[in-house]
Amino acid sequence: LEDTHESFFVTPTPITWYFPTAFLKNSGLPEIHSFDNLPLKAKEEYHSLGHYIGRDETQTVDFFINRINRAREPFLGIYLSFAAHLPYFDYGPAYRVREEDGRSITRYYNNLNLLDHMIRRIYDNLKDKGLLGRTILVIVGDHGQAFGQHHPDNFMHYRYSYNENLEAPAVFYQPALLGARVFDRPTSHIDLLPTLLDAMRLPYDPNLFNGE
Repeated sequence: LEDTHESFFVTPTPITWYFPTAFLKNSGLPEIHSFDNLPLKAKEEYHSLGHYIGRDETQTVDFFINRINRAREPFLGIYLSFAAHLPYFDYGPAYRVREEDGRSITRYYNNLNLLDHMIRRIYDNLKDKGLLGRTILVIVGDHGQAFGQHHPDNFMHYRYSYNENLEAPAVFYQPALLGARVFDRPTSHIDLLPTLLDAMRLPYDPNLFNGE
């Protein structure tokens, strides 16, 4: 997008859990808000697989919404959630769809419910501010999550190649540009960017992309 869009990235976790910080900056994201510089409540938990920290997800979404409301149009706003990631921080009874029983899968379902609420808050804010009609929403997961299906050691997403390990949601929402349609053939994350550029009517060299 070069200099045509005001661009910002927000996540409650440390950037280095996902990417080298320089990678994001050199990709055209000059404004990065993460665990390291967000002045929000911190969550912390030790798990058998590691030490996990993050800012409060609900407060971080508040920050993201406020940043959207201050943005100069056109803008690119990216929010990377941590709610559905191990160790699935507990956000209390307000977001529970299952009673807390100490199992990871229970927390996982409860935090998916939390994430649904956070996505709805972002959507409702865009609608209330009159931005929804000229905004493309892209909601995508990076991988699936297994909880012992098929094999007793099939947990998380990296040991096996079953649907629960690999399948992820990908939703484009902008009714004025994109009619309702479900793709029933396999697609990949490499298809996301050229699809988005087509929807925005931005010219690009297709030879630079592996996706379609």
